[in-house]
Amino acid sequence: MAVFCTNPLNDVRWPEFLERRPDVSIFHTREWLEALYRTYGYEPIAYTTSSPVSDLTNAIDVCGVS
Repeated sequence: MAVFCTNPLNDVRWPEFLERRPDVSIFHTREWLEALYRTYGYEPIAYTTSSPVSDLTNAIDVCGVS
């Protein structure tokens, strides 16, 4: 199984993915991730088994903290 990385702030599939998920919270949104990036420099990244050329069907998002 391949695992791909994407940036939720610039992946055009991210908002559509969130709209389809019933378990989404504010902490998954671009606005929240952008606030973490701007305020603390945390780099958002999402791991998925969906290839970059397919619909985003699963993902786990985290922020890199250094």
